[in-house]
Amino acid sequence: MNYKRLVAFDRIPLAPGEAKTVTLRIDPTLLSIYDESKDGWDLLPGEYKVLAGPSSGETPLTAMFHIGR
Repeated sequence: MNYKRLVAFDRIPLAPGEAKTVTLRIDPTLLSIYDESKDGWDLLPGEYKVLAGPSSGETPLTAMFHIGR
């Protein structure tokens, strides 16, 4: 099962036909899971998919990034 988490957002006004480059910073803790054995947060290595759009139900833009160990 794939879960979605809102980890960053910004409202970017665009005129019709206009495009902008947007950079959002992601706090690594927001991508982490709690590991009871370590009694702390753990950022797991792997592929992460970023979704972007006007709402959680409409995300036409996607990208992938990799976290290594």
